[in-house]
Amino acid sequence: MKTRETVAVILATYNGEKYLEDQIGSILNQKDVSVQIFARDDGSADQTLKILKKFANNYPNFHLLNNGITENKGIREGFIEILKWAISYPDNFTYFAFSDQDDFWLPEKLISAINEIKKSNNANGALYYSNKTIVDENLKVRYTENFTIYNDFSDFYFVSNAYGCTMVIDRKLAILSTKFVSTYSHFHDDWIHRLAICLGTDIIFDNNSYILYRQHNSNFCGTFATGDKSIGHLVKRTFDFISKGGGYNRAELAKDILKNYNTLISIDIKEKIKIVCIYKSSFKNKILLLKKADVKKRTHKEKIIWGIKVFIGYF
Repeated sequence: MKTRETVAVILATYNGEKYLEDQIGSILNQKDVSVQIFARDDGSADQTLKILKKFANNYPNFHLLNNGITENKGIREGFIEILKWAISYPDNFTYFAFSDQDDFWLPEKLISAINEIKKSNNANGALYYSNKTIVDENLKVRYTENFTIYNDFSDFYFVSNAYGCTMVIDRKLAILSTKFVSTYSHFHDDWIHRLAICLGTDIIFDNNSYILYRQHNSNFCGTFATGDKSIGHLVKRTFDFISKGGGYNRAELAKDILKNYNTLISIDIKEKIKIVCIYKSSFKNKILLLKKADVKKRTHKEKIIWGIKVFIGYF
């Protein structure tokens, strides 16, 4: 009998009582794999913790961090804490997947990722992600994403399409991504994807969707389509974002990666990272970044918005 691969599923929750049981059920119903669920609550005030404890008491493959007694750490730190916990587990899992609290996974989600990751022998690991099917709160399909994926260093400059809920990573990358976590990354998935780009990790994108990505009034994160928006709209949204204290600090993120992973980065990628590190220091360096960055495959709209962000030192 063929041995099933085991996947450690990293589940973070916060006030997610409404859809949580459906999501956990879809994880437990994965085909051709064994799952071990590692859950952490971030201080919910609803019935979320009660639901988690029920699963922990009834399923030996469901593990609840510290019996649910945790402090509020936010999305990035919460997910990373669970990932570290799962890595340290005696089973030495080969694969790790991230789960939101309100989606629904199709049965082939994890095995499809594993079959792709198995093709990799990269010393710095492998990262798999996919498109998502956007649904309403009742799982009625709105549309399925169809990202244009470039899979080169230019992904470091732009908004990441590698959503954590579609990600599966191998043990090599899991360990590398928890060795250090930059506070200049927005979320755990943003950090892991950008680190993988810099490390030359095998990054695998699947055009297929194996997840129903639920959009509802209580989403803590959501998906924001920009492809159909005008340049004027995107410029206004960028400045609105900045005025509210949002934005990216890719220069500091690049410095963190270079400092903590220097020996694992190729010479070619290292030179690209160094330019990002210094771009804010002078107008000359901003021009240097714009000239050296290979973004010719990007849309006209993307290049204009990114150019504005570079000039105002806010990407």
